[in-house]
Amino acid sequence: MVVVDSSALIPLSRIGRLELLKQLFKDIKTIEEVYEETVKESNKRGINNLEDAFKNWIKVQEYKREDKTVNGLSITDSKLIQFAEESSDTLITNDQAMKKVAETKRIEVYWLTTVIIKAVKEKKLKPNEAKEMLHELVKEGMNLNNKVYSHLLKKLEEID
Repeated sequence: MVVVDSSALIPLSRIGRLELLKQLFKDIKTIEEVYEETVKESNKRGINNLEDAFKNWIKVQEYKREDKTVNGLSITDSKLIQFAEESSDTLITNDQAMKKVAETKRIEVYWLTTVIIKAVKEKKLKPNEAKEMLHELVKEGMNLNNKVYSHLLKKLEEID
């Protein structure tokens, strides 16, 4: 199972590739606050994709915890990390601060780019499709420094 953050959901929905998560992971879940961030309080592109995913295959779970922050993260991010920790699930995020805090708690974390590499390795995406996805994500505003982008392109070339 995986727990997914809005920082991964929103970019994938903007480029129309949210279904990739469904292809890779059997059970995908998140908490109500992430749902609120991505759907109810959002007027972003890809909103229809998000609404459909939440209705059909992303499980939104109520997670009652004291509204407190962990290591300076927002309440939502803090709750999501606690949720992933308690359920022993992998966290998918594109938020560096969340990733660092989660790793201190020994939670396995996937970047959105890790998900794309996984999809190629599992033959859910062809390397050229993955490269195009990366290009679209960057074009839509995902921050990816040039060295990381180059490294990812090289890594995709190496996958059979």
